Amino acid sequence: MKAGAFSNQKLAEPTSKIVPILVDLTQRGAHSDLTEKYGVRGIPRVVYTDPDGSVIKEMTGRDVNSIIKDIAEVFGRFPGKGSNWESSLKSALERGKKDKKPVALALVAEDEDLVKWDAKLMKAVGARKKKFSWVLDVAEESTLKKYDLEKGPAVVILNPKTEEVLGKAAIEEDGKFDELNKALDEAAKKK
Repeated sequence: MKAGAFSNQKLAEPTSKIVPILVDLTQRGAHSDLTEKYGVRGIPRVVYTDPDGSVIKEMTGRDVNSIIKDIAEVFGRFPGKGSNWESSLKSALERGKKDKKPVALALVAEDEDLVKWDAKLMKAVGARKKKFSWVLDVAEESTLKKYDLEKGPAVVILNPKTEEVLGKAAIEEDGKFDELNKALDEAAKKK
């Protein structure tokens, strides 16, 4: 997918309006809950959903102009409801510099239900979400090591100009976000 039309620079601005979630279905039986929910019969399959995960439409074409048209149509149905998430760390850092906000890098396991995780996290951090530029990434061993974390899920808060770590917190297994909210509050003061 990344090597095709999605690698075209013309899609940088339109795709910044949506949250792309790539799910690796190359292993038989992987993510069966998602394949059933979205009726996946073959790959690649691209569907556009509303913020609650309900399908709005399926991708109509794989060329750049078709994708731009699809995104404009889908985004037009939800004006003013921008995503909390940037599509990459690079775009989150750029947005953070522009908006003068720290970057909150959320690291989760590859097999997480990202829609549920997003909803749970955004509810837990409340109004704090507006004080940060958010990005979601996979908690790979190299990334955890880079930020001196033992495990994910976790959130690392970065200065967008220097990429200095302003704070970090593991997401507690009991579903409480006290440590994260404390780290977010402290980092917001440092910006």
